[in-house]
Amino acid sequence: MNKRQKIITSPAWHDCYDAIVTALESFDTQGETLHDQRNVVKRAQLNGQDVVIKSFRVPAAIQSVIYASFRKSKARRSFENASRLLSLGVSTPEPIAWVEEKSGARLGRSYYICRYQPHAQSMADILKPYDASDASQRTLVAFTEFTFQLHQKNILHIDHNSGNTLISKDGDAHSFSLIDINRMRFMPLNLRQRMNNFVRLSDDEEVLQIIAHSYARVAGYYPTKTATLLFALKKQHLRRIERKRCMKHCLKRR
Repeated sequence: MNKRQKIITSPAWHDCYDAIVTALESFDTQGETLHDQRNVVKRAQLNGQDVVIKSFRVPAAIQSVIYASFRKSKARRSFENASRLLSLGVSTPEPIAWVEEKSGARLGRSYYICRYQPHAQSMADILKPYDASDASQRTLVAFTEFTFQLHQKNILHIDHNSGNTLISKDGDAHSFSLIDINRMRFMPLNLRQRMNNFVRLSDDEEVLQIIAHSYARVAGYYPTKTATLLFALKKQHLRRIERKRCMKHCLKRR
């Protein structure tokens, strides 16, 4: 069955269309691998520019039909979410293109391409493990304030874990940039939704306590109420993880 490839670029990168085709043809054999688990992320060159190409895992049979006809692909959502974030004044690597490959009524591979963004570290470097140093605490507080600003702009980054925020520093000043942005919602957020956005960041109680109190300070919430809610949501999150683990274990034994 013939494979059809659709490439949509941002206006500023339209002249790179042929270079994108070439880069994808050599994706499996060239480039620096940054991540290789469910999805593959590589650093590559595009007309002399440093870029990142993310290849999303091919969807399962039924999902491949849904993504091909009824739902936007993860690559397309990443591109559109990046454009929207930038329009709202939130940093994310510059979007370059999204690509879909279809065979018949099924979505095969899809790619999101963005400019490579130099950075000093990610929040994972701060939180895994958290060393409780003054520098790490300042970064954690600044990150919490950054997240509050996202929430104030009605932005919910669903995959808000420690590896998905890049950090740049200028002296004591921090700047943050979001990656892995295919799952986002843009809507007003209540306190529960705001605190639930932190549960995937860390299991460290000190980290959660700093987040709760820092958030309450900038948001004007009661610190004790905010911390109590965050810890309760964290326990629910851990219980969900344990239930999923037990279900997988039981299915494997059958």
